[in-house]
Amino acid sequence: MITRRRSPRLSKPTAKSEFPGSPARRGRTPRRRPGGSHRAVLIAGVATFLTGLVYPTIVAEAFTGWTLPISNSYLSEYSARSMPFSMWFRILDATAGSLAVVAAVAFLAVARNARWSRLHRLYGWLLLAFGAGTICDAILPLDCAVVQDWCAEMEFQGRLSIEHDIHVVTSSIATGSAMACALAVVVLWWWRPRGPRPSVVAMVIASASVAANVWFLVAYVVLDQVAGVAQRANVTLFALLLMVVGFSVVRNRRAIYSGPSETLRLTVH
Repeated sequence: MITRRRSPRLSKPTAKSEFPGSPARRGRTPRRRPGGSHRAVLIAGVATFLTGLVYPTIVAEAFTGWTLPISNSYLSEYSARSMPFSMWFRILDATAGSLAVVAAVAFLAVARNARWSRLHRLYGWLLLAFGAGTICDAILPLDCAVVQDWCAEMEFQGRLSIEHDIHVVTSSIATGSAMACALAVVVLWWWRPRGPRPSVVAMVIASASVAANVWFLVAYVVLDQVAGVAQRANVTLFALLLMVVGFSVVRNRRAIYSGPSETLRLTVH
């Protein structure tokens, strides 16, 4: 009588890894850093700082010798196609907008991995909108500086291009997003949600930026005036805010990366 030999049964693969030295073998699972990628934290901080460094075209305005009157003009008029330094101002806007987009994407990635508050993620989306609006400002500049009489007459007669009209929309998006970003920094300091808390310096500068933006909106919308001084103050303060926030993130990047689950207060000293 011939009998068959039974082949040895192969053990079914287990879901957990059983290689020597693996986390499952040692009885513990790998822990993900609450702060996300260390590289993403560093990119968010550096890109935010560089955005604030490049964005204030008021410095470039000084190099041109203040060609346009400060009280009756806006900074975006230097980017108009009819202006002699248009290309340089547009390059600055495009660079600042691109850096803001990079900073926002990195910040959102860290905020999602670290499970920060919704307000932190809202700040990231607002920074992304600011960057996109600033890039569109550079791509779709004004045809001419409206402070000049002949340009104002052509605008009144509707003889300017569609890009000239679209620029008003993109500029409003960038300005509104910047104001919302500054307001989010103020709320983050007072509310103290889960995640990094802005420094006192950032909160003070953000409050001043919001006040300058309100000043600009009241003069522009309510009083129908050209608020050139208010706009320049707002741009300068918001750029300073981005530099302070970016420096704080870079300085505290190890604490952010190692990720305390509770509120982490950022410092600038």
